[in-house]
Amino acid sequence: MDNPEKKLSQLVDYIRGQLTPEENTKVARMIAEDPVLQRFISLSADLRKESATVDWKRIGSSAHALLYVQLKQLKMTAKRTGKRRGITIFDSKLLPLPDGIRPAIVDTRRVRYLTGDGRLDLSFYPVSLNSSEVIGQYTGIESPSGMAVELRRGRVRLISTANEFGLFRFPRIPKGTYSLRIRAAGEVIAEIDFEV
Repeated sequence: MDNPEKKLSQLVDYIRGQLTPEENTKVARMIAEDPVLQRFISLSADLRKESATVDWKRIGSSAHALLYVQLKQLKMTAKRTGKRRGITIFDSKLLPLPDGIRPAIVDTRRVRYLTGDGRLDLSFYPVSLNSSEVIGQYTGIESPSGMAVELRRGRVRLISTANEFGLFRFPRIPKGTYSLRIRAAGEVIAEIDFEV
């Protein structure tokens, strides 16, 4: 299947149980032959349960955008660094606010990643028009204190150390694209790229 958008739509319909039996068999065969698609389906398992109780017309395009990001990251991970590479499982920039919730005065953003055996949560709080505070938490290892968190952009390299709860902070990060790596016991346990 050459058209990525059509492929994603079929995968979403497969997850939601919206395909005909013939289409279902065809997509199931495609998934069985592709480890990246198998992991994608595994990550998206909750969508099947939740899609029955939400207004799909309201969140469909947002869900497609998030699932597209996941599929793209999974393909990149398969080619590069393996399990430690983060996969976005939630991004408040892509999903609509629930009914009855007023937007915040300050435009904050929350993103959650799965990274190997752990989970990384990042929150972005604007501190000026051109910079944000980045607060993160890594969970998934027994003793997170002392984890080194490295943030890179070109030649700029910032280091933070996580506390006993896996929390770390970068107080004033200019807008741009960054790479973040988390090290524990001398080895990289998580890495992601993100944009402020």
